[in-house]
Amino acid sequence: MATTFETAPTTRPSIFILRTKTVFWKYVQLYGTLTGMFWVLIYFTNFVVLFRPAIITPRYTRFNRPTEAFLESLNPRYRRIIQVEALAVILMHAGMIYFWKIPIPNYLAVMFGFGFIWSAMQYAHHYGTVRDVQKGAMNLKTLGVLDRVWLNHNWHLNHHMSPTVPWLYLPTLSEQNEARGSLVKAYLHEWRGPQFSDEHVENRYAGKVIK
Repeated sequence: MATTFETAPTTRPSIFILRTKTVFWKYVQLYGTLTGMFWVLIYFTNFVVLFRPAIITPRYTRFNRPTEAFLESLNPRYRRIIQVEALAVILMHAGMIYFWKIPIPNYLAVMFGFGFIWSAMQYAHHYGTVRDVQKGAMNLKTLGVLDRVWLNHNWHLNHHMSPTVPWLYLPTLSEQNEARGSLVKAYLHEWRGPQFSDEHVENRYAGKVIK
C-alpha cells in the first residue's frame, strides 16, 4: 500500500503533462495549418532531411500519433532516395531563383501564396465530419475552374469512398445536383478550434510496410 501511495503522485502529473502537451499540440497543428505554417514546415523539412535523415523516424514524433503513424509507414530502405529528392527540390528552386533572376521577396511571396492555399485546404474537407476513415470527409463546392485545376479535390468524400476511381470521374459518383457545402465556410468553421472527442478510431486499412 505504501508503494502505491508513493508512486501515485509521480504518475498522475506525468499523465496530466502528457495530455496538456497533446492538447497544446493540437491547437498548434490546426491553426498552423490554417495560416500556411504546415507548408512552411514541409519547406524547411527538405533541408533537415538532407543533412539529418534520421529526423523522419517515429521516435521523434511520439507526441503526435498521426505523424508517428505516417513515419512508421515509410520504408527505411528508401531513406537515401528521400534525401536525393530533397536535394533535387532545393537545387530546382535555387536554380529558378538564380537563372531567372527572381528577387528573393518576390519568390517568397509567390511560394507562400501557394503554400497558404495548399496548407489551408488540408483539413477543410474533414473538419466536423464523423470519425471514420472512409466517411470522414465532405464534398465541397467551389468554382468549376478550380475543380479542374485541383483535379476535383473538392469531391473529397467521393474520393474517400472510392479511392481507386480516377480524379476525372469523381463528380460522376454523386447524384446530379447533389448539395455540397461551401469550401470558404468550411475553412472558416475550422477557426472554432479543435473539438474534444473520447472516441478512438482504428484505421483498419493501415498496414506495415514490407522492409
